[in-house]
Amino acid sequence: MKKIALLILLIFISSDVYAYSFDYEKSDGKYVLFITDNNKKISYKNAKDEYNLDDYMIYTINNQDYYFCLGQEISKAEYNEAMEEKEIDDKCTYIGANCFRVKTTEDIIKAFEKVYSLNVSDIYYLMYTSYDYEKIDFASIKNIYRDKYMTDEAKNMYIYKEYAYTNPLKLMFEYDKNVLTIDRMNIKTNKEETAKVDAFLERFLQEFDGKSDYEKIMGAYTYINNTAVYQTDVGFINFPVGYLSAYDVLIKHKAVCIGLATTFQLLMERLGVESYIVDHVHSQSDTEYITTHTYNVVKLDNAWYIVDITLDGTLNGLLKGMSDSYSLNDFAYYDIKIADSNYLDTHADAPKDFPFDYSALLDISKKIDKGEKEEQEEVKRPVEHKKNYSLEYILIIGILALIFLIIYVFTKKK
Repeated sequence: MKKIALLILLIFISSDVYAYSFDYEKSDGKYVLFITDNNKKISYKNAKDEYNLDDYMIYTINNQDYYFCLGQEISKAEYNEAMEEKEIDDKCTYIGANCFRVKTTEDIIKAFEKVYSLNVSDIYYLMYTSYDYEKIDFASIKNIYRDKYMTDEAKNMYIYKEYAYTNPLKLMFEYDKNVLTIDRMNIKTNKEETAKVDAFLERFLQEFDGKSDYEKIMGAYTYINNTAVYQTDVGFINFPVGYLSAYDVLIKHKAVCIGLATTFQLLMERLGVESYIVDHVHSQSDTEYITTHTYNVVKLDNAWYIVDITLDGTLNGLLKGMSDSYSLNDFAYYDIKIADSNYLDTHADAPKDFPFDYSALLDISKKIDKGEKEEQEEVKRPVEHKKNYSLEYILIIGILALIFLIIYVFTKKK
């Protein structure tokens, strides 16, 4: 009997929970849905939360499907647009902070500004419905993006600030009827890494005090070449870990050609020697821009020479003329003519030695990378020990000499 009573109770409770039903009526020529619960009529809008109803639904009346929003009949096109908008909203929510839900041309332009204000290597998605897509002015968006965020395709020679922080953008963004993708996986260094490089250079550049331009070029080349290990396992596959920055070279001592050229450029600019980073352009088109190598050109004694740390494992040929390895087009942007002769052995400063205390410098870079204080650390370098007598010292010597002379005279008289 207890089991039968419990079963009857469950049936009663269930029938009470699911006692409501949909019903409809016509108003101004369109159907309106409402809820009937125990003969009580409730508007769809008021019943939505209590009965956990969706905003949109399809309801069959007389064997024909009708489309509703909050109980009011709408067209099939309006229903489909709403369903796509919900789908896009859900996808954007799932992606999270890297997704921007955009609906207009102005929304996309604002999203560009936000993305490029972030110094983060990542991919960002600007999402919209196919209905929004039809209204967005992609022609003007492309022009704005090209003018503000893309580097001139003809340009392949750079100073440090143009090349050190992000790899120059040469290609247009990609998009379809639902998403525009911005690939920011081209960032090379961040503020923290830049601060560590600056801390190291504050000590390292002291090594170049009083040096000629030739010695500055030679010293920068020598230090980079002897301390940064070329990485053969990363190439250009992953920019964030590609060893492309001055931080990678001077602090981590790892690099590929981009990092070597970028670091040499930084040192030249800090030391007051005119130079450029050069991208060796292999091919370019509307959809593709390929560079195969990066190196430097430097100005010495009113002539331009190639400095290629990657290809020069030794000091031979440091200041190069033109060869089959380089193209005249590489220097067209600034219309630079490369000197024909090798200047390494014939320069007046060539015989000069440029010593570094590598162990001390490497120790400083390690401490800086760990965030340790290194104020007391001294870089050992050859110095000229000049006598620097103070006025007080000279007076004391003079007084002692006078006392000695008086004692000597009186002693001699006795």
